[in-house]
Amino acid sequence: MGYCKWADTNERNKIYHDAEWGVPVHDDRKMFEHLFLECMQCGLSWDLMLKKRDIYTDGKTYLYTGHNKADGKIPVSNGLSKRISKDLKKRGFKYVGEITIYSHLQACGIINDHDETCFCYKKIISNNPIVKKRRDNEVY
Repeated sequence: MGYCKWADTNERNKIYHDAEWGVPVHDDRKMFEHLFLECMQCGLSWDLMLKKRDIYTDGKTYLYTGHNKADGKIPVSNGLSKRISKDLKKRGFKYVGEITIYSHLQACGIINDHDETCFCYKKIISNNPIVKKRRDNEVY
């Protein structure tokens, strides 16, 4: 069984990968939690964000008052992430650049960038309706 390479670094990353990353989110609070973690992660390791995750959330209350795999490469942004970033910035959000937003779209299951040999890729495809879109200005 395959696995996404980044997730095989420690147990915390494996748990996040297996249970959350790329799984479609339909709850606004969970969606915002993913966005918040992506924004806080800029320049830090993702493992640190998972380790400190409980600091950012308190039950349901937040302390904050936001493909196409050519040659095995995963994009860092695309046209959708650029449009969403621009829109959020117009609405007053900060630290929501196109790369952060692309990471958010991956985490909340809008973009499935699991390796196609990863068991999560197949699980997500089989359990959720999908739409295959044409390439949209991906940046690698």
